[in-house]
Amino acid sequence: MQWRLHDGRERGRVLLMVSKADHCLNDLLYRCKIGALVMDPVAIVSNHDDSRMLAAYCDIPFHHLPVTPDTKAAQEARLWALIGESRASPMR
Repeated sequence: MQWRLHDGRERGRVLLMVSKADHCLNDLLYRCKIGALVMDPVAIVSNHDDSRMLAAYCDIPFHHLPVTPDTKAAQEARLWALIGESRASPMR
């Protein structure tokens, strides 16, 4: 068994990945805004462009990474780079 202890008041830096339907993204951003989720969204990534306006409204950088079988490896590499560039928190 492995375990970690961390301060629950510490705000995590979160990179959000969203599909075409953005209702869950909207809910997460709302819960963050009202303080129900203790996190700082640092970027939004999607393989569809549909959430760009919501990201702009919330002043969160948006990255459109369309994926095809030919571009999958390159897009996954770009996603890992974005995680590092945004300094998103590791999973706890």
